[in-house]
Amino acid sequence: MQNHTKVWLKFFNIKDTSECSCVYCGGQATSLHHLKPRGMGGSNKKDYIENLAALCRQHHEQAEHNPNYNAEVKCTVLDMVKEVIK
Repeated sequence: MQNHTKVWLKFFNIKDTSECSCVYCGGQATSLHHLKPRGMGGSNKKDYIENLAALCRQHHEQAEHNPNYNAEVKCTVLDMVKEVIK
């Protein structure tokens, strides 16, 4: 399991990736998106909860290609993180 997946599951106390929901539509998440890209070769320095979003395939593609949409997803994630921290 990749490090960013472990970060997401641990923070939200989720046992398995099959329990991950898309932060945007609530459907089955198929991947974890890095809001700020890791860059070529990847970097664990980008694997922090505020930089990750569980997304379905459709919304992951939108976040990858549309900076405004990516910013909207980031706001949603930050609201979710605030709720967990409360």
